Amino acid sequence: MAFKNHFVIKGRLNDLNDYTNACRKNAYAGAKMKMGNEQIVRAHAQNALLRSHLRRASKYPVVIDITWYEKDARRDFDNITFAQKFILDSLVQIKVLKDDSRKFVKRVNHDVQVDKDNPRIEVVIKEAIEDGE
Repeated sequence: MAFKNHFVIKGRLNDLNDYTNACRKNAYAGAKMKMGNEQIVRAHAQNALLRSHLRRASKYPVVIDITWYEKDARRDFDNITFAQKFILDSLVQIKVLKDDSRKFVKRVNHDVQVDKDNPRIEVVIKEAIEDGE
């Protein structure tokens, strides 16, 4: 049976512009922002682990599909998807992924949509062979 995992992060994460501005502020603001975003991701992922929606990957490489539902169309695609760094690092921290190197993560696919009533980030982790590769 093919392995497939998913979880949802409610709301949104900081984007590249937020992170860049924090790093320019002082030497520690960027690190603090990264830790805060990772804490949000870990909380949602650990909740999904407890509810059996998310399991630790056992077969590699994986493909990760991330759908970003924004409250409006103001933020640029590249600024939004930058936050994949927070997601991947968090998945490694809680041992859902062994590593986020290319040996373990073959590809990350992004889709950005608008849902003004329910902004969220949906993350699906699947085996690369399931994705036709």
